[in-house]
Amino acid sequence: MPRTDSAEHDRRLTLADIEDLPVMLDVPTAGRLLGISRATAYRLAATDDLPVPVVPVGRSLRVPAAPLLALLGVTPAPATDAVTAAERGTEASGTGGAAAPADTAPDGRGAGADQDARPAPLPDPGPTSGDGQTPTR
Repeated sequence: MPRTDSAEHDRRLTLADIEDLPVMLDVPTAGRLLGISRATAYRLAATDDLPVPVVPVGRSLRVPAAPLLALLGVTPAPATDAVTAAERGTEASGTGGAAAPADTAPDGRGAGADQDARPAPLPDPGPTSGDGQTPTR
C-alpha cells in the first residue's frame, strides 16, 4: 500500500502555504522547503547537519520556521496598520474608528461585562452567636 504522505511531500509549496506555516515545523516539511527528501532531512537533522537549528521535543524533532525562512531569503509580509486595523474593525488612523456597538462597554468588552467583573457575593453564614462572629450550631 503506498504511503499517502509521499504525494504530499512531492507537492510544491505555494506562497500561501509558506505564509500559513506554523512557528515550529516537522522535519519533512523543513525538507520540502529545502528541496531535499524526507530521508535526507531526517538524516541531516539527526546528525545536526541541517543548516538551521533542530529542537528535540520528546521523541520528535522540530525546526523553527523563522531561521529556515531566513536561510531561504523568504521574509514574511509585515502587517500594515490598515490590515491590523481592519482585523480590529477600525480605521487605520486609529482616530474616528467604528463606534462600539450599543451592547459593548467603552473598553470593548461585551454587554454585561461590568456585572461579570464584580466578585460574587459571599453566601450568608446563617445565624450567629451574640458576638456576630461565631456561627451557632
